[in-house]
Amino acid sequence: MRPEQRSKRTRSGFTLIELLVVIAIIAILAAILFPVFAQAREQARKTVCLSNLKQLSLGTLMYVQDYDESFPLSFTPVVTSDAATFAWNGPTVKSTAAWQNVVQPYIKSYQLMICPDSFLTNGNAIVATDPFLN
Repeated sequence: MRPEQRSKRTRSGFTLIELLVVIAIIAILAAILFPVFAQAREQARKTVCLSNLKQLSLGTLMYVQDYDESFPLSFTPVVTSDAATFAWNGPTVKSTAAWQNVVQPYIKSYQLMICPDSFLTNGNAIVATDPFLN
């Protein structure tokens, strides 16, 4: 090897200025994109709420088709012993069921009743026990 080649050192890597420029560019891009992500999340919530409404309406329409073109009453008298499904006063006692419970066999999910932007999903413990208050 020649002596001139030994004295030259090749440096590979970033200087501090180059690194700061790259970090600044990334910060600017992040500042531009964060509001876009927030808007996309809000649009996704709206879409979920709209889908829930569609499923509720389809379940109600199936109920109407099965029960001679009559819509469910807001509170329907029923005889039941299923405490998980209906409001009840004892085993096989006449009680009342809300329309949400009457159409439940058609929609198969109580989560459809709660909108993603609802106060119930924001941790309000007072009304979280009854999802039909909203």
